Amino acid sequence: MSPNPSVAASLSPNARQELGIGMVAKTKPVSQLAAEHQVSRKFVYQQGQKAKAALDEIFEPQASDDEVQFNLPITKTWLNQLIIGLVLICHSSQYCSVNP
Repeated sequence: MSPNPSVAASLSPNARQELGIGMVAKTKPVSQLAAEHQVSRKFVYQQGQKAKAALDEIFEPQASDDEVQFNLPITKTWLNQLIIGLVLICHSSQYCSVNP
């Protein structure tokens, strides 16, 4: 006898999205949303959390292009490794020369 998949597992992504939106919008009580889709209230809360996380991510302030993203400590060892890597990988010159 094969186990029957739960209703929640067989819901389409669109149905899950509708559940999440309904949960975030609070248009209906959670128990009513769960009953309409024949899923548990816990599942409705999970979909609501996913929808809220997606909204938070979309409306998060974006960093400007001028904002410092990270700091990179440059040491003599790091510079030596960079030069060796450039010479070996890119076949670039170890010394910079300016052609007039």
